[in-house]
Amino acid sequence: MDATPKTINMEELDKCLVELKELIRDSEDKYLNAFINEDEYLKTFIVGRKFNVQNAFDTAKSFMAAKHGKYRNVFEMSPQSVSHVIESGFFGTLKHRDDKGRLIGFMRIPKLDIKRMEFDEILRTAILMVENYWYEHETIDKGQVFIIDYSGYNFSIFTRYSFNQKLSFAQLFLNNYPTKIKEVHIYNNPKLVGITYSLIRPFLPEKLRKRIFLHGHNQENLLNHFSPDILPKWMSGNLSDKEAIDYTVSENALNGGVEFYDDNNASALKQG
Repeated sequence: MDATPKTINMEELDKCLVELKELIRDSEDKYLNAFINEDEYLKTFIVGRKFNVQNAFDTAKSFMAAKHGKYRNVFEMSPQSVSHVIESGFFGTLKHRDDKGRLIGFMRIPKLDIKRMEFDEILRTAILMVENYWYEHETIDKGQVFIIDYSGYNFSIFTRYSFNQKLSFAQLFLNNYPTKIKEVHIYNNPKLVGITYSLIRPFLPEKLRKRIFLHGHNQENLLNHFSPDILPKWMSGNLSDKEAIDYTVSENALNGGVEFYDDNNASALKQG
């Protein structure tokens, strides 16, 4: 499977792949070496790190360390165990990209059921949704935009999940995944959201800090960044949910997400 867009220099990508494999072999990292022949999988790290082979290697190594270390229990959760989160509509992806070709993901606080959704279940769902695009190198190259609707956010939600959990969520994707979060748009946000953001902000990359937009209760500000013709009505857009939301992402997540390795590699990894 070749998911690489034509705009990417294939010759350069293949050259970087050879160099990345050399670093992996030299590292003797058993998790990375289990993927030594998974070219498309490894290319994702190269594309995501703009052909900087050392950065691609560092990200791949960090991803494996997170997957088989701190977040191991989360990654091992079955899609069926988080089906209630997947089907809730709490996370989702729009069908249409923005004017820069970037994927648009969203999170809806009104869909959050704090009585039924544990933190690890929410994180596992996010992993399954994000990894749906692992082999889409154009998506990895251009990055993602995230829109968060904080309608109904209150003190009960604020205290339901700890600061360390919220920080852990952000750090997993910012520090260990090849794709980049280009912008975050937050709307219908009460003061409690500002408190949370002020606590997490020092831990965020400087570039991302400058690209986080808090729109308050004027959600129409979203139209200064996105065409209404790609947004659902609850984002001040012109589309129905059926027209705007890509439900195949949730369906793929329920079916187990993207398979990253064959049975032999899976067996090798399970031994760890």
